[in-house]
Amino acid sequence: MTIRLTAQVGGFLSSTTQPWSIGLQFLATNDVSSADLLTAANAAMTALASSTAFKAGLSTNRNVQSIRLAVHNPSTGVETSAATSTASAVSGTATAAAIPPQCAVVLTLRTATPGRSHRGRVYWPPKSAASDGSVAGADKTLYAAALNALVDQIEIAVAAVGSNLAWVVWSRTLGIGTAVSQISIGSRGDTQRRRNDGPDTYTNFTVT
Repeated sequence: MTIRLTAQVGGFLSSTTQPWSIGLQFLATNDVSSADLLTAANAAMTALASSTAFKAGLSTNRNVQSIRLAVHNPSTGVETSAATSTASAVSGTATAAAIPPQCAVVLTLRTATPGRSHRGRVYWPPKSAASDGSVAGADKTLYAAALNALVDQIEIAVAAVGSNLAWVVWSRTLGIGTAVSQISIGSRGDTQRRRNDGPDTYTNFTVT
């Protein structure tokens, strides 16, 4: 019987408004209580606050407010323990740029096994955007490093409370996790429409 741990990382795109979040999946060697998950989530947040690599992948007006960790034991079942961090938010250090909230960069998670069930994606909030929608090579490097740093700190924090993690792409269809072996980032930006949650007002004009 396998054990799965999920991490929901969330914050704001504009300091205190326009929420964003990403989800990560791991296989775990041992069960973890809610109390230990809280300890781990807070430890991960504290570590991210000192992570140059992580903060360089976010602009100064974007932040991570919390990390929610949850265990599914067995892996295909419902949550059996969970906790959300209470540590201080962590903001990025990259120079902020005016970017619509729905703009995103897709980080594709690849595994050694081909097929849609063995491939995942993360919609990362970009720190900048070119007028033609392209993603600069230097920015790709920063985003990949930031995601790797995030995963590393979660794995270190959970290991400290007694469970080793393996980052995976989780297939609900197959009920299995496949180890992530590569992050792939394309040259074009993308969108995550649900992040554009601001009020939409209309102005009407008379037809002449």
